[in-house]
Amino acid sequence: MLWRIASVAVVAQLLPYGVDGSVSSLLAALHNRARKDESMDALSGITPNDLWGVHDLLLVGYGGVFMKLDTPGALEVKQAAVELAKLLPQLHPVSECRAAISEVLDSNTEDQAMVSAAAEASWKCLPAAKDTPEFKDAMWSPFTEASLWDNMKAFASRMTEPRHSDILGQCQDSGWKRTCSYWSSLHLMAYRADVLKLGAEFLRAVFPLLASGVTMCGGCTLHFRAIHKPVLSPALESDFGSIF
Repeated sequence: MLWRIASVAVVAQLLPYGVDGSVSSLLAALHNRARKDESMDALSGITPNDLWGVHDLLLVGYGGVFMKLDTPGALEVKQAAVELAKLLPQLHPVSECRAAISEVLDSNTEDQAMVSAAAEASWKCLPAAKDTPEFKDAMWSPFTEASLWDNMKAFASRMTEPRHSDILGQCQDSGWKRTCSYWSSLHLMAYRADVLKLGAEFLRAVFPLLASGVTMCGGCTLHFRAIHKPVLSPALESDFGSIF
């Protein structure tokens, strides 16, 4: 997946779209691109509600669920989640979310508070939150701030998904709705990162999260780490702990 995240091939096509506009304009650009590339057709079906997983990219990511606690590797992962939160006012595909996240970041300076506030804002800015404003009420087995320090609560949240899948677009029929949301969110944010020349910063923020268990899938994480072993930092490699 990482080669798709890092892709710069669509920059020229997307420059007129989606940077300062709405997610619909970005998706329109992707749809036009998909006509030339069938492998990208799935992207054109993404809706704003499919991006609910940004919440978990931040919060589960900050938790570093497969890292050994209180190690340099765990701290590296936490810092990556903070850096992703700081990038979202520029990279989130939904303009309302960029504004909402920017606002909460301005009023929170401590790392965990910043990530938690950005995670909550990334849900409340979506259309579905108008009916269920609290993330914990909208999801089955949600990963909350309390899960950061309680491994049993974290384990119980390994299959978080919306209570009402009909709010989703491309991810509605997925059996792995969190992973589908990650896929959707990462791809759309990658395109914005390319256009805004933030690709390197985006990869540096996302890579440690994927290598430390943000998918909450042990096999997925082990495969990701095996494929990218040459570029794992020493701390990410040595401080990896147990998987679910």
